[in-house]
Amino acid sequence: MAEPVVFDKAAWHLEGDWPKNLDSKQAYVHTGFFVGWLAERGLLSDEIAAEPAVADFKKRIITAPELYRRLGGVLASDMMSPEGTQFATDYHVPDSRENYETMRAILDGRFASWRKQRT
Repeated sequence: MAEPVVFDKAAWHLEGDWPKNLDSKQAYVHTGFFVGWLAERGLLSDEIAAEPAVADFKKRIITAPELYRRLGGVLASDMMSPEGTQFATDYHVPDSRENYETMRAILDGRFASWRKQRT
């Protein structure tokens, strides 16, 4: 049997030059959202889906990043169903002007809010 493929680890983000003023919980956010989505769509392995943290997430007791943290802060292929693993392997956001424009609008909004808070 092949070794699991590790897609992400929170530790990878926390090691090295993690900003001192940034809460370490932020290392769990981006992949945590994906893990939460996998949980809601039934794309986790049966073993992981049976974890109490998954039930807590589905009941809205904990957030998606907290779910990811409680699952060890690692996302690996053996944690997902075969379909979930295949999707995680194949899915990428295309480098396109349209995708950039979408993100630019979001970032513009966040930047404006940030500026407003600082004044």
